[in-house]
Formats: sequence, C-alpha cells, structure tokens
Amino acid sequence: MFSVPGVCEPLDSPQCQGRNEFVGCEVDKFDQCDAINDPAIRTIDLRFSPTPIPPTETNYYCMTFNLPSDQDYHIVANEGIIDNANVLHHQLLYACEGG
Repeated sequence: MFSVPGVCEPLDSPQCQGRNEFVGCEVDKFDQCDAINDPAIRTIDLRFSPTPIPPTETNYYCMTFNLPSDQDYHIVANEGIIDNANVLHHQLLYACEGG
C-alpha cells in the first residue's frame, strides 16, 4: 500500500484543513521541495507504450505497472513525462495492493 507519511487524509476532510499546507509541491517548484531534494529519495519513470490516439474528443487509457515490493515505499511527488502536450490533458495515479 502506498501512503504519504505525515499527510492527514482524506485531504479534503474537515479535520485535515490547515494541516497539509506543506503538501503543495507544484511541478515548477520541485527544486524548492524538500522531499524531492532528499538524497534518500528514489525515482522511477513510468511510461505508456507508444499509443495511437483516435480522433475523438475524449479518450481514456489505463496501464498497470509492477513496482518494487521488497519494502514499503511512499510516493512524495509525481511529474508527467509529456511527449505531446496537445494530447495529454491530465493524468491520475492510483495505487492498489498486489494480489
């Protein structure tokens, strides 16, 4: 299971209001984000295979990735690797327990 240590969840719950200001690491500010600059942080690139995009207004793609399972890991940030900004609108990252 992936979680972020020290982050009050769910983020939008009343008991978490005002407790998660430190969470905001905008992509253009990663150089100022202490978590990203920690020398113990490991990174991994997750990329979609080359995928033809149909000429329809909205398309959704889902891909699974196997991640290391030798210990618990915590996601502290994610940044898109965008080859075509005219196509990608947004991305979502989900984690689930392996089975």
